[in-house]
Amino acid sequence: MAYGETGEDGDVQTYTEEDGLLRPKTHVSIPSTTWQLVKLAVPLFLSSVSWVGMKATDTSLLGHLEEEGTLYLSAVAVADLWTSSTGVFIQGRVLGTFVGQAVGAGKPDMAGVWLQVSLACLVPLTVIPLVLWSTLTSSVISLMTTDTSLLAPGALYAGVLASALPGRVLYSQLSQYL
Repeated sequence: MAYGETGEDGDVQTYTEEDGLLRPKTHVSIPSTTWQLVKLAVPLFLSSVSWVGMKATDTSLLGHLEEEGTLYLSAVAVADLWTSSTGVFIQGRVLGTFVGQAVGAGKPDMAGVWLQVSLACLVPLTVIPLVLWSTLTSSVISLMTTDTSLLAPGALYAGVLASALPGRVLYSQLSQYL
């Protein structure tokens, strides 16, 4: 016995009953599948591009803060090396996989549970870079360079980034959840 349904995209999905189970007959529409993938990829691409654009804007503005020299640009470059290398503690990227599996299995409530679990794991881990960036940046910069004029602006930059960590973690997890 065969059954048929018309999806939102106009494709007809047919099902057959084998061994008492309803199994889909695969009917793949390449344009429809491609369009669905593009719809998923566009927000991810825009998010990545916006991060690169934000960093490029920060760097270009920092280059113009001082009339002569590159004090702030150099300080931020050294501090950014430090913050980027220790920021891996807040890079939780598995939530999207778990949410997709939960929703695909027809258990959207589990997606919310996975969001809560990811936040419960990442919030305590956020304390590590927050403390590192707030307290050790000057010491680390002094190990990287002999130019002591970079210490104060570099520490300020890392402190401002540290204050944004809770929002950054929350945004990261919510964007994977949605």
